[in-house]
Amino acid sequence: MATLTEHAHCILHDGGATWAPGRAAPSEGFMVSLAGTEVRIPAAEFTDTVLGRFQLEHAGRLAADDRLYYGAWLDGPTVYLDLSLCITDRTAALHTARAEHQRAVFDLSTSSSVFT
Repeated sequence: MATLTEHAHCILHDGGATWAPGRAAPSEGFMVSLAGTEVRIPAAEFTDTVLGRFQLEHAGRLAADDRLYYGAWLDGPTVYLDLSLCITDRTAALHTARAEHQRAVFDLSTSSSVFT
C-alpha cells in the first residue's frame, strides 16, 4: 500500500492517482467525481500533509461505500482532489456525471476524459 508521500509524488509527477486504503485501485470503468467533494490546491502548496487532511476528512464516507475512491489530478498549476465513484457502464457513468454536475468522466481503460 502506497504512503501519502508516494501518492503526493505520483500526483505531482505522473499527473494523478486513484486509490482507497486497503483496496486495489480500479483498472477499468469510469470515474465520476461527486459534487461537493472537490478541492483545488495550488500545486506549489500541495504536500502529503494536505493530502492526509483531505483523506481524513472523507475517510468515513469512503469506508461506507466500496465504490468510492480518492481521486487526484494535476491540471496546470492546480491539484484537484475529490471523491470519485467507479461505474463500469459508460451510459450509467455519463448519466451520473450529469446528475453530479460534472463535465466529464475519466475512462480508466483509455486514461482519457469522456465529456458529458
